[in-house]
Amino acid sequence: MANKTHSIVSFCLEIVAIFTTANSVVCGICDISERELMNVFAGSTVRVSLNTSYITKEMDIIRWRFKKQDSEFNNLIVEYHFDGKHPPVELEKLKRRAEFSVTDYSLTVSGVVCDDKGTYIVETRNRNDGSIGTIKKSVLDVTVPGTRQTIQAIPGRTVHLSLNGGYIPCSMNTFRWQFSKQGSENYSMVVEYNGELKPVIELQALKGRAIFFKTDYSLVINEIRRIDSGNYKLEARYSTDGRTEGITLISLTVEDMEIPQDSCVSLVITAVSLSLVLGAVATIAMLFTCFWNQNLLQKCSAWTKVLYLFQSLFILYERYIFSIRN
Repeated sequence: MANKTHSIVSFCLEIVAIFTTANSVVCGICDISERELMNVFAGSTVRVSLNTSYITKEMDIIRWRFKKQDSEFNNLIVEYHFDGKHPPVELEKLKRRAEFSVTDYSLTVSGVVCDDKGTYIVETRNRNDGSIGTIKKSVLDVTVPGTRQTIQAIPGRTVHLSLNGGYIPCSMNTFRWQFSKQGSENYSMVVEYNGELKPVIELQALKGRAIFFKTDYSLVINEIRRIDSGNYKLEARYSTDGRTEGITLISLTVEDMEIPQDSCVSLVITAVSLSLVLGAVATIAMLFTCFWNQNLLQKCSAWTKVLYLFQSLFILYERYIFSIRN
């Protein structure tokens, strides 16, 4: 009975050993294909990590590759030899923005743009027979966040309405700037651009004053007017499914600059008014004194000129304050 039990235990241990060895070989040369889905905002920094437990002694090379969406080809980003050779990032569009770590074999991409959208593949080579195995696939999706902005402008100036940080939306081919008055939900088309036809300003109130830039999809309004106040919305349509998404909403207010009515400004205005009154009273008193005393006539004439000059300066200052406030 004891011998039979010992045989069963030995058989089980052999089975466990066989599966353990097989698993080690599979991890060393065959596909593991761990998948990861990552959604990041344009302009951010993303680190695509790797489970280092997948790296075994049978491997001599690790490669990062990039496969663009709807493409059958993948491009080499970096190839690292475990014997110490460390080549630079090879994929042209990732140069100066991608960094490979020789410690954990991760890939960090900074300043993510729409063209970075796709699948990042990690593959290794077996040093014994040269077989290639894939150990991870990371699918990166890039999103442009919708933003809200508030802009205040002075009549006659130029206003630049732009996207968030200048990021170009991914997989979008049609862009529309629309306008609505404050408090209204009815939007009118300002300009539409589909990448082919020349953009034309459609809103009558902005014709001859607004310019659409095809490079960053921004809208510039020259000689801004009070009637231009309202909400400006930029929408973009996906080329894949025709879905429309709001990119940015800008609330524009056009009004004259006002002097803040705080205590300091009120005190200055009060002082100016009081000085004008005192200057007028002093001038009249001096003229009466000089009229009754002929000996002071020459000195009075000089003082009168000084007082008139002082009074004129305050009058000009008061007019300046009045013009700004109104």
